Amino acid sequence: MSNGVLKLKLHRVTDSLSIIPCFIKGDPKQLGPVVKSGLAAEFGLERSPMERLMEFPMYESKKKVGYNPMIITKLLDNYRSHKDLLTIPNEIFYKGELRCCADLAKVSDCEKLTWLPNSNFPILFDNIR
Repeated sequence: MSNGVLKLKLHRVTDSLSIIPCFIKGDPKQLGPVVKSGLAAEFGLERSPMERLMEFPMYESKKKVGYNPMIITKLLDNYRSHKDLLTIPNEIFYKGELRCCADLAKVSDCEKLTWLPNSNFPILFDNIR
């Protein structure tokens, strides 16, 4: 009979967000999961649990007050990226809220590389196979 109970539980729990209470940390604006299974996609797994969770009303950002600080803590200070690397995602996804706080000496090391196409823009896109 335990086999029947297990099937019943699996039938009812169709989403990883059904497991409550939980503490989730992450950034719904970051790269999401890669799903190659049609069945997984049918169950909404092409979107991360964080992304799906942010659609619930309690996690909404209100126009004048922002997020409820009792529920969401937004980390806006970035200590590891060059300011040029943050510019595009900051404008597109974060409404200009990110602050570059990285040690300029550490994140500017690549500017010294002589083989960079442009030392003033120390970002290199390379094809990795």
